[in-house]
Amino acid sequence: MGPFFYDLNTDMKATIVWLNGPSRQDLLSAFPLQENEIGCNFIRRDRPVGNVVCFDQGTVRENNKNIETGVNYYTRDAYQRPPWNVVHQWRSVDPQNSGMMALLLATQISKDPIYILGLDWGITTKSVYEYPGRQSPRKYTLGCKRQLKILSETHKITVVNDGVPDVDIPVIGKKAFIEMFNK
Repeated sequence: MGPFFYDLNTDMKATIVWLNGPSRQDLLSAFPLQENEIGCNFIRRDRPVGNVVCFDQGTVRENNKNIETGVNYYTRDAYQRPPWNVVHQWRSVDPQNSGMMALLLATQISKDPIYILGLDWGITTKSVYEYPGRQSPRKYTLGCKRQLKILSETHKITVVNDGVPDVDIPVIGKKAFIEMFNK
């Protein structure tokens, strides 16, 4: 895994979860790689994270064409074959998409504060990647919101977004987030 960053003033470590909303684009190179970074689907096209999560068979299949040594790959039970690991359900959190699966994984591999980038629920239905056969333009459900809230009860989870995403957890602006790494 790549280097991670300690904030010299607070010794803060952070776990970063990259979702696929366009709000993440200007953050891709805005701060150093963290010890625990998790991204959805094709994140390694844009940032060298150490953990990739795919929920759908098509994205698993596409990622199988470019498996990289030193990267941890995660999916659900149905598609688990080496080198893919399974993200297991926890309490009443049973992820129904890559983003929620990535967030669940973050809570399982780290106790550090979790920051979600690219979560644009209620702001836009656009994704930074094109998905063949995508049925619904909506990026989340009420179940996703409920599961996010459940995870936030045991972990410090914050969304990084300059807009107002449809979440019931704290949101921090991009500038304030970047300033944490530049103190």
